[in-house]
Amino acid sequence: MTYTNGGAIPVKVHSRVSVPWKIKEPSRVKMLLCMSAVVLVMGRGVVRGLDEGRTGLLFYAHLALVLLCLAIIGIAVFRGFRKPEELLLQEGWLSIRGRRLSAGKLGRVYVHAAAGRTVGIGLLPTGKRVVPAPYMFRYADGEEEALKQLEEWSARHGVTLERKRFLRWI
Repeated sequence: MTYTNGGAIPVKVHSRVSVPWKIKEPSRVKMLLCMSAVVLVMGRGVVRGLDEGRTGLLFYAHLALVLLCLAIIGIAVFRGFRKPEELLLQEGWLSIRGRRLSAGKLGRVYVHAAAGRTVGIGLLPTGKRVVPAPYMFRYADGEEEALKQLEEWSARHGVTLERKRFLRWI
C-alpha cells in the first residue's frame, strides 16, 4: 500500500508505509476577531486617557491589555504565514514539526470540524488538559485521506480520537 502526498516519498517502517503529511496552523479567525475588538475598545480608552492627561491605574491596565492583545495577534499572524511543516505517523510514535511523541504518551486526538471542513486537530499528551500549541494543526492538502490514516493510526495504538472542540493555547 502506498500513499501519495504531493510527491512525498513514502517511508517504510515495520512493513507499514507512512507519508509525511504537510500540516499548517489551525484557523484562528475567531480569536483574531475577538482580539481586534478588544484592541479597538480598550485602545479607545488609552487614546482618550492620553488626550485628557489621565494616566492612573485604569489607563495602565488598558494599555497593558492592548499590548497583550497586539502581541497575541502578532504571534497568531506569524504562525499563520509560516511554511507548511510535517506530520509523520509511524509504528508506535508520531513526529509533528520535528518533535517525536510516542503513542503511549498521547492521551487523545481531537478533531474539530465545522461547515464540512476540519478547523483544527489537537494532540493532547497524557496528563495535560490543554492542547499545547506545537501539537495543533490542520492538513494543508489531502485532508480526507490524511484523516483516515490518522484514525487508523490512533485505533491501532489505542489512542482515543474524538470529534469535538478542544481547549488550546494561543
